Amino acid sequence: MTTPYLNNLCTGDYEKQYITIENATENLAQLKAFKGTPSQSSSYQGQPWGPDKAVDGRLQEEAGEDTCSFTVGSPSNPIKAWWKFPLLKLSNVAYLQIYFRNLTVNRNVGFSVYVFNESSFVPPTNGPGYTIFTHDNTTCPNRVMNISVNKLTKGVALFIAKGPSLNSTCEGYTTFATIEVCEVQVIGNAIDSI
Repeated sequence: MTTPYLNNLCTGDYEKQYITIENATENLAQLKAFKGTPSQSSSYQGQPWGPDKAVDGRLQEEAGEDTCSFTVGSPSNPIKAWWKFPLLKLSNVAYLQIYFRNLTVNRNVGFSVYVFNESSFVPPTNGPGYTIFTHDNTTCPNRVMNISVNKLTKGVALFIAKGPSLNSTCEGYTTFATIEVCEVQVIGNAIDSI
């Protein structure tokens, strides 16, 4: 299949390029040829809540803690947290399906989603990246969220920053930064040639 006029991540301009799509739309996070090594801003030492849990294929947002990725969260934690997932190949990512943990979805109020092409990118400012979504911080996010991406990219990242208390109607909102996500599906197509 050939698709013209895909949005260019780096400039935001539309370029007249023809791109051959290698595979049908699928979860790139589950394909060995695309799956990079996820990382996050902090981890609990000796606990099973590492960054890889967010791309292990287990979708149950009601599942136990051992199926989710957690950054260190406490009132003494810095006010920023991130989780990122690099792709091994340039891909046309259509959307993300994000599964938050039901018991702690309120901790993700105000999160943002980034796409990036440089593996050294750390949200929000280290290297070139592009914000594609920011959650409205006045309400609770849904436990399962579908985030449109529609970008050529080599990675996706979740980011959250907390400052002074917000006027949020989300019961149980916390002022410390943490990302607790059970699964991130990266739905798209690999780019065979440009």
